Amino acid sequence: MDILIAIRISTPSYRDKVYPKPPCHHIGEHYEKLWRAAEDLSHLCELNRKFLLGEIPETPYHGGPIDPETIPLVESLLKLHDFQLVADSSQPYEHSAFKLGEEWIERQQRPFVSFIMPREHGRSFFEMLKQTC
Repeated sequence: MDILIAIRISTPSYRDKVYPKPPCHHIGEHYEKLWRAAEDLSHLCELNRKFLLGEIPETPYHGGPIDPETIPLVESLLKLHDFQLVADSSQPYEHSAFKLGEEWIERQQRPFVSFIMPREHGRSFFEMLKQTC
């Protein structure tokens, strides 16, 4: 299986770098204050957990509730939060084929999860990946 792993490692001033004001959508003032008030990664994990559970309707990285394709992934994404890995983007594998006029079209979507993790966990995480892949 071909797996794409995208990882962003946080820096001490990660809050403003990871969650700046988004250029593509406007987050409500109340929710923006919640995210900007986060003092550490554990607080961001808790906010993101609430978003995935539908308790917070939007985030700085996603301007609305989770997409329907994310619903089957929620349980697994929440498990990542137990290890202080904040998932901020994901998509499941999809494969479909359909006929458009006289031509058949095949569509494939690669699965991935993008997440933020504490810098100090980076080396051990990559070592663990090397052993399992």
